[in-house]
Parts: sequence; C-alpha cells; structure tokens
Amino acid sequence: MIELRLDLMEIDTEQLSRFFSLPVDIIATCRKNGQMTENERLMLLRQCISLGARYIDIEIESGNEFISSLKEFAVKHDCKLIVSYHNAEKTPSLPQLNEIAEKCQAEQADIVKIVCMIKSKQDISRIKSLYTKEYPIIAIGMGNKGVITRIKACEWGAPFTYFAARTEDATAPGQIGYE
Repeated sequence: MIELRLDLMEIDTEQLSRFFSLPVDIIATCRKNGQMTENERLMLLRQCISLGARYIDIEIESGNEFISSLKEFAVKHDCKLIVSYHNAEKTPSLPQLNEIAEKCQAEQADIVKIVCMIKSKQDISRIKSLYTKEYPIIAIGMGNKGVITRIKACEWGAPFTYFAARTEDATAPGQIGYE
C-alpha cells in the first residue's frame, strides 16, 4: 500500500496513470495547500478514484459538501473514504478527541484518522483510548514521542499505519522510515 501525497508533488496524467497500474492499494491524498483551487483538488481526487484509488483521504476541514460529493463518487468506484483530522500543535482532551472522531464518522467515513502532536504519556494514552470505537480508526501521533503510536497502531486496532519509504522523506514530524 502506498499513499500518494498529491499536494506535495507535481504529476501529470500519464505519471498518475502509471502509479495506478502498480499492483498495490493506493491512498490518494490531496491536502489544502493554497496551490490549487477546491475545484482542481476535487477533480484531481475524482481522477484518482476513476483510475483505481483504493482509498481517498480528506481532512474534515474540507467541509460536508466537498466530502459528500467525493463519497458519492467513491462508492460508485469501490473506493473507501478516510476522513482525517490533524493537529500539529497538541493532542486535544479526550472529550474533544471523541467529538472529532464522531464528526469524522458522521461524514460517512469508512475509516476515521486522527493525527495529533504528542508531548506526554497522557497524550499517548488519549490517542490509544480512541481504539475503543465501534468503527475503523487510525489514531497516531506526531513528534518523537508519537513514534510509539505509529508502531503500535495495528496492534491497538488500526487497519494500517503510516511510515515513509525513508525517514528523510517523512511528511510529518516523528514519521519513521521503513527500515
């Protein structure tokens, strides 16, 4: 499985088609970054779905209309929806994390993904406690103290976890490399 971070790369249609011809499941992710309009981002994700993306990852901040239009298109193409929340500053309180998870799930997510900056053992405990949900969830931490959450995620109940091919290619603080 690989994640294509489309917002971090320049890729043309031919290159994109080659990626989707690989014999692996692909997560298509295109975060808001100010480089493209919402319509361009929507069209790029739809193209990935049409080419065979197994998952698309959309941040909860994208809004209901954006998420719903992609969900409907994804369902028709047997593509799963990951609705994600990222907090690069801190790990919110447990009640806040539960509220965020429920909000993501309410967007008809097939998988809820919550990623927060870990600064303490209590933050790790809050992230781990999210695995009691009745729906698929990936809850992992950023930063050096969050590495353990990435390593233990599948043991705790996540369907998969995230790492970089090489540590120097990490897309988040604390994301470890394959080795």
